[in-house]
Amino acid sequence: EIVFKEGEMYVQKKVRRSYERLMQLQYFSAVNFTPLPGSVEGLINLDINVEEQRTGVITLGVGYGTASGFMMNGGISENNLFGTGRKIGFKVGFAEKSQGVSLNYTEPYLFDDPTTFDISLSYNRYIFDIAVDEDNDGVLDKTSINYITDPSSTLDKIPPDFNYKRHEVSLEPQISRRFFE
Repeated sequence: EIVFKEGEMYVQKKVRRSYERLMQLQYFSAVNFTPLPGSVEGLINLDINVEEQRTGVITLGVGYGTASGFMMNGGISENNLFGTGRKIGFKVGFAEKSQGVSLNYTEPYLFDDPTTFDISLSYNRYIFDIAVDEDNDGVLDKTSINYITDPSSTLDKIPPDFNYKRHEVSLEPQISRRFFE
């Protein structure tokens, strides 16, 4: 995140930009650049002091929705894993009509390059208490009821305790590149 290199001429704009980028990481509560006399006249050393802040987050929530019913969710994440800038998170959610869990990981400097690699693994289960035809074949899922050939009596044939469960597992990798001015 520091935009100048050792031995490079001191440019205040680069120091300011480096300060901004370090603060944007949200890993530090304070960042201080202190110019010190160099080994030879006309040269300076730039001392950089940072004060780390907490980067872990715990979230909890409760709610109610007309479609989902009562719901609870929670998560835990670390946004600077072992001081490396890596991120890891775990989330879980429970509702009357759905449940889910997800795990995600971010590598901010893939191969020591400003390329970010994110990966997320999630599992969700949905419970429908209405008849659905997700594959659009004319037959209500999990039944043998064809609503196209017999539309008038379709609802009468659905048992009162009918429910349909759908399970989803997803693995979503993403690679993105950061460009700096």
